Amino acid sequence: MDKEQILRGIGDILARQFQIASDSVSRDTSAYDVNGWDSVSHVYVLLEVERRFGVRLPEQRVFQLENVGDLVDLVAETAGG
Repeated sequence: MDKEQILRGIGDILARQFQIASDSVSRDTSAYDVNGWDSVSHVYVLLEVERRFGVRLPEQRVFQLENVGDLVDLVAETAGG
């Protein structure tokens, strides 16, 4: 799975969680850009990402994420891509 596919998948997750257009999600999107993205919903997003992509995200790396692009890269790295 390439990074564009991962970005689209994360966009779908965010669209479902926050009722936004999935195509409005870019690598630069951060929690500050999405109304309602707080610490509780962040946990839900991460759990959904792990489920959808079949990965286990390293806890310490999750705390270093600054935007969706960082999450895409982490998923790709964790999935071996």
